[in-house]
Amino acid sequence: MTTKDEGVHNGHRARMCERLFKNPNSFSDHELLEVLLYSVIKRRNTNDIAHKLLRTFGTLENLFEADAKSITLVSGVGDATAREIKVVGQILKKLKDKPIKKPELFSFANKKESIIAEFKGEINEKFIMYLLNDKHELVSKLDFKDHNPSSVSADIPEIVKAIALNSPYFAIIAHNHPSKNLTPTEADDFTTGKLNVICSMHGVNLVDHIIVSDDDAYSYFISGRMGYIRKYFNFDRLVSKNMEEILK
Repeated sequence: MTTKDEGVHNGHRARMCERLFKNPNSFSDHELLEVLLYSVIKRRNTNDIAHKLLRTFGTLENLFEADAKSITLVSGVGDATAREIKVVGQILKKLKDKPIKKPELFSFANKKESIIAEFKGEINEKFIMYLLNDKHELVSKLDFKDHNPSSVSADIPEIVKAIALNSPYFAIIAHNHPSKNLTPTEADDFTTGKLNVICSMHGVNLVDHIIVSDDDAYSYFISGRMGYIRKYFNFDRLVSKNMEEILK
């Protein structure tokens, strides 16, 4: 049977947990410690114990770095509570000591070899579109293949759908030339222009078109070709040009 005091006590814990989920940044140090101790101290006021621990050790950092014996010297703290605090302390230590690995930016310079590897062994044309966020990190990759060894077409509805789902900031396209010639064709230029129009319509920056052949690759961006296409084949320019012709 639950007493009136226990009901009030449980209600307070429930409210604290709900608040933690909704607004964790509103918690003070002693409140975070109070909630942490719920799992090991079932029927006592952990708020008082949290205050005692912080008065003894000064800060949460000092508490989590303290040895278990020192923690149990605080009035009301047993082995189970000390163990809980030590586990959290060890987790924090491992996280602090672990080097932070910065994500590698996706660009032709540092991804050339991996992009070439994507087409290794392909005897037919293959088309890939990489979608990146504003930090140049990959958020999605689309692959298109064709049984025709000399051509491949991108699935425009699939590209538009992927853009809508991932909200990318940048895009890079790549395809291979089974002919082993890296020189862009008229069809390559047309595809690049068409996709740049679609990307610009959705606020995405198409930054490069990479052509792969054997162990080498050609970059529209590095060659300067991409700048020309972005200038003359974008949604705003085409709309403006058509409006001028209509209103003549």
